Amino acid sequence: MDGGGQTPCLSDVVEQLSNVYGSEPEPFTADPFELIVWENVAYLAKDERRAEAMARLGETVGTAPKGVLRATPKRLSEAAELGILWPVADPCAEVSAGQPPRSDRR
Repeated sequence: MDGGGQTPCLSDVVEQLSNVYGSEPEPFTADPFELIVWENVAYLAKDERRAEAMARLGETVGTAPKGVLRATPKRLSEAAELGILWPVADPCAEVSAGQPPRSDRR
């Protein structure tokens, strides 16, 4: 902002940020559901681990809504375990699937 009270144009702000931090990489997909899965499959993990989790999910059950809905908790767990919160979420997933939590936590 120039101090004159005008709101800066968004494209100008994005350009200034790009000049300082570099440009943002393109998302791997434009599909809204896949973007939500990307954010959640390996929650709070770095992009490299998320990509690995997405690849694992894609190979086992797919990343489309029908594939995810039809997947067993075990199959979903195999991809989601790459996230940093999985040791916390895994027992909850097991209980919600009607299984007692495992005792071999990391």
